[in-house]
Amino acid sequence: MDDIFIMLITILIMTLAVRFVPYILKYQQSNYKHESGIGLLRYLFDTGSFGEALIFFELEKLPVYSKIMTNLYIPTEDGTTEIDVLYIAPSGIYVIESKNYSGWIFGDEKARNWTAVIYKTKNKFLNPIWQNKKHIKYLNKILTDVQLRSLIVFSERCELKRINVEEGHVIKRGKLRKIILKESEKVIFSDQEIDDFYKKLKVYSLRSEEEKMLHIEHAKKSK
Repeated sequence: MDDIFIMLITILIMTLAVRFVPYILKYQQSNYKHESGIGLLRYLFDTGSFGEALIFFELEKLPVYSKIMTNLYIPTEDGTTEIDVLYIAPSGIYVIESKNYSGWIFGDEKARNWTAVIYKTKNKFLNPIWQNKKHIKYLNKILTDVQLRSLIVFSERCELKRINVEEGHVIKRGKLRKIILKESEKVIFSDQEIDDFYKKLKVYSLRSEEEKMLHIEHAKKSK
């Protein structure tokens, strides 16, 4: 009996290793852990953090000088608004809203809520375009006279079924680099300007757990 138990535990450990080792290696090799302040366990088991990290990894592959930031808490009149990922590149500043969802995604630019459908179960979530417009509005108060680009990035596990959008990009993560590379011919910012933006915004990242909880409570009340 003990031998069977040990064998089952061994199989379980090997299965988990096969699943997680590639992601652990990506985490260790990436600058994500430094920028986000998120530990390994949270990265692996928190769906939101994991999705943001996968976007971060994709952006690191782009062959240009850039800065990538995560979880920026930008001040508003009544609290803060959280930017998931910010990509500062020669071609511009990209404000990225990460949606690490599964299932069929339905959404309209003018609707308050979008819907994710998984096995006939419908889950509503706030219109991510509205969310990113709010992020951009308040980030513009810090980076005045700078054009900010909106990107809504969904998981590869979902299917974008009916998405009615007139402006901006709503994409799956696999198309992220392609979208940005299309604009890489435009050189708006120098390396020095990219560094200056990064330094200016760094004070809004790596917030304390207390500040994060205040933001979450405010977000719940807003909904």
